[in-house]
Amino acid sequence: MKSLFRFAVWSNIFYIAPLVAASYFHLWGVALLLFALIIFSATFHFSHEISYVLADKLAALAVVFVDVVLLALGGFDILYLVLVGAALGLGLYVRYVQEKGSRGGFYHGLWHACASAVTLLCILSYAT
Repeated sequence: MKSLFRFAVWSNIFYIAPLVAASYFHLWGVALLLFALIIFSATFHFSHEISYVLADKLAALAVVFVDVVLLALGGFDILYLVLVGAALGLGLYVRYVQEKGSRGGFYHGLWHACASAVTLLCILSYAT
């Protein structure tokens, strides 16, 4: 039960914002993918990064692909490109500099916050 309270586990709640946005804009496939990402990532981190590795990685890669497609279909609007670039830059700094390989630690939870912001901005880029 102790592992449930680790930030890397419950920080998947940040993905609810893009999930709600995808649902609001009737992007049901994106919403389903985000729901799967929340489940697989939470279970991966709940297992102390032992189980569900492939499912977590595949869901994350699918979300990255969808993010790029949504940005492209949104016309690569300069405002969203700058915002996505800033969130992505911050996220990559957290993930690869601050995290130092600890995928179950505090900084990985911050990575979830940054990655969910990127996805939310990509959805808004397409839908607005």
